[in-house]
Amino acid sequence: MSDKIGFQRTADEWEGPVALECDLDRQHTSLRYTAQLLQQKFTFYPPLELLGAISPSDAPETIVVTLKRTTQQATAVAFPSELRSSSAAAGGVVYDFREAKVNSVRYESKSLKRNSSLYIPNEIFRTHRPPAKVHLTLEVV
Repeated sequence: MSDKIGFQRTADEWEGPVALECDLDRQHTSLRYTAQLLQQKFTFYPPLELLGAISPSDAPETIVVTLKRTTQQATAVAFPSELRSSSAAAGGVVYDFREAKVNSVRYESKSLKRNSSLYIPNEIFRTHRPPAKVHLTLEVV
């Protein structure tokens, strides 16, 4: 991962939390939310399990996505025959580090019914090392 001139990564992992107010992107065919940062844009495709009983067609205009470092293990919210979506919605989702990209860090969660990827812009981490795991919670505004 390359750093901008004048920035040096520290050995410390980023702790967070950061709360991002995200607006529904109606110009996109998928359920997508975006939040403008100082220089980059955070784009979030919420897993349906986090929306609970809300259907994609009734998606809220604004949500708050909160990210923070965690050391907890991802908990399985899926059983062989059913999904405990209320558990995922109430407790959030743990994402594991997968790879560093040029402008972001890719995380993945396998604790949902379908694998879910999360791209966190480097701007959020600034000079800190991206954590091995992040915990994401979602709140409807």
